[in-house]
Amino acid sequence: MAMLLAGPTLALGVLPTGAVAVRRLSECPTVAITDGRDRLQGSIINDWCFGQASTPNSNTPIAQDEQACNTKYVDPIDAVSAGYVPDCSGGCAACSYIEVNGTWNCRAGEPVYKCLDPPAPPVPMVSPSPLPPMTPPG
Repeated sequence: MAMLLAGPTLALGVLPTGAVAVRRLSECPTVAITDGRDRLQGSIINDWCFGQASTPNSNTPIAQDEQACNTKYVDPIDAVSAGYVPDCSGGCAACSYIEVNGTWNCRAGEPVYKCLDPPAPPVPMVSPSPLPPMTPPG
């Protein structure tokens, strides 16, 4: 039994019973990360986000650094083959302006990966025609 929702949807996985859990496209975590943010191409290593702050390691938050940081995301975060099309299948991470140990920096968040596409419908199995009965030679 599948859970159905109106509007664009993506499957998030197959349940043990064989039912497919489906969510609205807008609920996909990669959509939340990429929507309204500019893409940085690089690694999850914080250097890509870190470079968005004009004053790294500040003792006080700086509004322009927060704005510059919180409007970016990194894709891909994993090594990918040549010709990669940015879709978070190589992982994405939102940049966030945060305080750590008394200093403010732009850091990459937890990686998320592209939502799974809905599974293809099963291919119908065609039964072979029965063989005619064998007759003894005679």
